[in-house]
Amino acid sequence: MSMARTRMGIALAAAGATAFIPLLMSGTAAEAAQPNLHRLHAAKAGSTDSTGQLSATLAGQGYLAINKENVLFPSIGVTPAGKAVMAFTVTGPDFHPSAGWAPLSLSSGTGPIYLAAPGQAAFDDFSAAKAYAGNGSARWGDYSAAVSDPAGNIWMGVEYISGVERTALSNWATFISHVTP
Repeated sequence: MSMARTRMGIALAAAGATAFIPLLMSGTAAEAAQPNLHRLHAAKAGSTDSTGQLSATLAGQGYLAINKENVLFPSIGVTPAGKAVMAFTVTGPDFHPSAGWAPLSLSSGTGPIYLAAPGQAAFDDFSAAKAYAGNGSARWGDYSAAVSDPAGNIWMGVEYISGVERTALSNWATFISHVTP
């Protein structure tokens, strides 16, 4: 299996394949200084026992961060050849919510961060409004996906602000793209 769908959690892989697992970290003072930091663990899947329990060994780990910006709700796609891409929303003082991605590698860690679609406006959503029981902070996320196809492409879907006229309740959209890592 080469598909991965995560919400700060687990990527799935078949025996012998690579799984990249993003986790939000906020334990140390250095990590807490980052607006939103993802620590990555890469595991080589070993085998499954008679109950279907998967065993794996840690093959590497690292971080994905943008200085003074946020990387939100990652999803990871892994090709049958083990090449991987992380898709996520980029936002912060210098970015309206944008669709971003970065290549992942066991040997070199994360590659450069790319914007697949820059956000066109600030987030404007009903979830922040007091009339809808909001507290002034709008809810964002849970909507990213990354999956490989048999040809070795990774298709990504990420939340961002497209600039299209807002609906009655929000102005976010989903950007669909693909790369060949």
